[in-house]
Amino acid sequence: MRRCCLLFLFMLLPLALRAAVAENNPNAAPSALGFEFGIKKDEAQKIIKKRGLKVVEDSVDSKKVRMVIFEGALVNFPFDVSELDLRTRLEFWNEELMSSSLLLSGGDEQVHEKLRDEFKGLLIRQYGEPAFEESFMRIRSWTWQLPKLKLVLNSSPAKKSTKIIFTYKPLDTLKAMTEYDKLVSTPPPDPVHKFFLQGSTPASQSAPAGQ
Repeated sequence: MRRCCLLFLFMLLPLALRAAVAENNPNAAPSALGFEFGIKKDEAQKIIKKRGLKVVEDSVDSKKVRMVIFEGALVNFPFDVSELDLRTRLEFWNEELMSSSLLLSGGDEQVHEKLRDEFKGLLIRQYGEPAFEESFMRIRSWTWQLPKLKLVLNSSPAKKSTKIIFTYKPLDTLKAMTEYDKLVSTPPPDPVHKFFLQGSTPASQSAPAGQ
């Protein structure tokens, strides 16, 4: 069991074990869940395909974040998760990997309460106490602020859901700054353009009927 736990920590939480590499190359991107942050989607898909795992979703949201979800994971567990639906989610922004997550669902509330305690214990032993904890509507989350990474454990036993989310902070920050710059640089709507789009003007909308 001890050997299995060490293997799990090495594969799931590699940052601390790669500290020596980071000292030699402080600009190197960290990795989590078997994927190095900043890699292209095509590179990630080659890894998924090589492991024979099935992609179940490949989509883009309104903020141009591409999400790839595949069945299973590239990591091992020191406890039984065979009765749960295990998936890995990868999120790419600007064609680079920005976030990787473990998604576990199914089972019952007791299973997810135990899973939450197992994961929380592993993360505390690896990184110490979380930076902060949140609770809302029976959903609890714990956040660790790591060098270059934000790590979140999200637990909702009532919804039969447990998530571990790694976010690459440099890329996430760049995304937020880009979206902000785009927002403040967008000119206000042209009233004439709005007239042709909506077929009305503020004056005509407020005018009494019959005028």
